Amino acid sequence: MRTDKSVGATIFKVIDGVDHVLLVKKVMYDTWEIPKGHPEDRDEDIEDSVRREIKEETGYTQITLNGVADIVTYEAEKNGEVFNKEVTFYMGEHHGEEVPVQELDDDEDEQGMVVGWHPVDGALELIGFPPFIQALESAINIRNYNE
Repeated sequence: MRTDKSVGATIFKVIDGVDHVLLVKKVMYDTWEIPKGHPEDRDEDIEDSVRREIKEETGYTQITLNGVADIVTYEAEKNGEVFNKEVTFYMGEHHGEEVPVQELDDDEDEQGMVVGWHPVDGALELIGFPPFIQALESAINIRNYNE
């Protein structure tokens, strides 16, 4: 069975003294997720891939990455093909003020993508997919440990 690899990041920001996390949601779905996507080619640096995916999906660029928070694996299916999916989730911080400008691919643009900063305390309840809940929990635990 083939393995499809993606990268993403749990991005934190303190807003009015409260920790928030950046999440995305396709308009057609009820649950939110952590921004993620595929490296564009084998030569693309993994952290460059993460930054590019964050920029494309959310529009935010003032991001500092702070290492890998978790690697999750799960079985997925697309067009009748079952495969293993591996997502390496980094964690990071957003700094400064900026007006985000998304650069969605055709599929994301067609489906619509909503972006939002959510208080960390309630963010786990917004994510509906267990591997992504695990990734966010890992990032929160690392963040709390480092504070």
